[in-house]
Amino acid sequence: IDALSSLFPDDGFVAEESAADLLERGERRCVEAAADAAGFSVEQLCSIVDTRRPNAKRWWVLDPIDGTKGFMRGAQYCTALSLIDVYEGDYQREAVVGVLGCPNLERDGSLSGGSDGDGVVVAAARGAGCFLTPYAEDDWTPLTTTQRASWTDGLLIEGVAASHSD
Repeated sequence: IDALSSLFPDDGFVAEESAADLLERGERRCVEAAADAAGFSVEQLCSIVDTRRPNAKRWWVLDPIDGTKGFMRGAQYCTALSLIDVYEGDYQREAVVGVLGCPNLERDGSLSGGSDGDGVVVAAARGAGCFLTPYAEDDWTPLTTTQRASWTDGLLIEGVAASHSD
């Protein structure tokens, strides 16, 4: 958020949760780990996470640790970032960019058994497609969908956390 805020000073920022929410829920250990990984103090990270500009025409939406339980176990998680355009007057919103940083995925996008995947970045932009590259490279591969005759031939992936299901 700090770097994006410097590059786009008129844009708004929203994180999944406020810094106070994270600290009050007893997730300080997670915040400390994220701050350490980013090279910030906990106080600096909390200030950055709480950056807001309520009248912005574009919003960056960040989930710094999507899959907190996986992160704490050293398993699968990602950092998710998207850019949302807000159209004046009618409050219409459109996602125009989405990026996932998946440090524990294998280079082919498959799940690794633990935290030893190569790490990949997946990025998509409206009208430009979706691409994947390993962390250590700048080798963007286009991603495509497979044509299926019916929905029953597809693969559905859903969260397994008890708090995410009925």
